[in-house]
Amino acid sequence: MMTIIFPKHSLKLAALGLTVAVASMVAIAPQAQAQGAQAGNTDAAPQLDWPLACKLFQDCFIDNYPDLKLGTDPVFPVDYKCGHRTRPGTNGVEIVFTDRKTARMSKSVLAAADGRGTYVEDGIDEGRQYSKSSKRACGNHVVVRHNPSYSTKYCYMRENTISVKAGDTVRAGDVLGQVGSSGSAEAPKFYFEVTNKNIPVDPFSGRTLNKPSECFSLNDKPLWRSAYPYPPVGIMAASFAQGYPTAHDIDYDASVTQALPRSLRSLTAWVKVFGVQKGDKETLTIKKPNGQEWFENERVHFADAPFWTSFANASFQPDVWPEAGEWTATYTLQREGEVIVRYDFFVTIQ
Repeated sequence: MMTIIFPKHSLKLAALGLTVAVASMVAIAPQAQAQGAQAGNTDAAPQLDWPLACKLFQDCFIDNYPDLKLGTDPVFPVDYKCGHRTRPGTNGVEIVFTDRKTARMSKSVLAAADGRGTYVEDGIDEGRQYSKSSKRACGNHVVVRHNPSYSTKYCYMRENTISVKAGDTVRAGDVLGQVGSSGSAEAPKFYFEVTNKNIPVDPFSGRTLNKPSECFSLNDKPLWRSAYPYPPVGIMAASFAQGYPTAHDIDYDASVTQALPRSLRSLTAWVKVFGVQKGDKETLTIKKPNGQEWFENERVHFADAPFWTSFANASFQPDVWPEAGEWTATYTLQREGEVIVRYDFFVTIQ
């Protein structure tokens, strides 16, 4: 069970050379784009649906929000909630998944609103990572124009999964392709960008990102049809394992383990968390079935960590077998002396 406690100081946050096939790039003329505009000739901002077939903050997480400072502050970029869950100069929304295995389970990219496909690029091999400044940074992607002013862009898709062509009419919720790791993506992830007359727009605040601005305004008008939460910190996944898994192992497969054999010689509890900040103190404790503490690991973070995997592990003595029954792990995260996250999870040793 997870409890997230928002202390007083955080309430404002609560209101994560290989050979490359020749890519196919197709665009349509501006006249055809206008014909596919949503709601006739209106230039009004479209109401957007979530562009992925995933559950936000359950199996997919926002890695980066748009930077309202537009890269002018390389140390403290700011998102729409006055947090720092962004990178300098980020213009869109970058989304990651619980693990690579989850991302590859046919996560569909969906059209966020009605419109017409105006640009399609496919055929970029996922075996090569391009730089952020490369013309292929967006990887296999689709651009949908919703009216003469507003468009949305869907990046990093898997090669040969794009299901629309330039000129096709699309409806909100139509599948455009599958999540991938093409372009500048170092792992399976998704990038979504909104533009108004080719200028990026923050869909969470509705602001046009044509100049640096302060965070949080009562005049903000989100483009999303539904309201989405902004948890400043949270748990992505947690479980037990035998042996000593690495963060790389968890990034690949963060499946929950329900039971382990008594023959195991070492036990690990792990937690994958987002939103860790400099100065946070985390504690991960493992208890035996009788409630006795078996092992505890503490750590103070000396830098922000958008995503972090914490471990507590130890080996059993050669002549000692682990007790059968339900073993418990408790993870807590303290910020400025207050516990803001507590998460309990279990495994049965039998």
